[in-house]
Amino acid sequence: MTSREQEVLKAINKGGGSASPATIGRQMGISPDYAEQICRDLVWHKKLFRKGRHFTTRTTK
Repeated sequence: MTSREQEVLKAINKGGGSASPATIGRQMGISPDYAEQICRDLVWHKKLFRKGRHFTTRTTK
C-alpha cells in the first residue's frame, strides 16, 4: 500500500469512518478528483467500500 493510500485511510478514519472525496482532498491537500481516484483503487483492492458519494472503511446497512 502506498503512502498516499495510507493517508486516505487515515483521513477517512479521522472523519469517523466515512468521508467524501472533497473532504479527503481538503485534509490531504490534494484535489477531490485525485482523492476519488485513490479511493476507487482502494475499493478495487477491497480496503474501502463505496456508499453513495462517500467512501467508508466498513460496510453499513
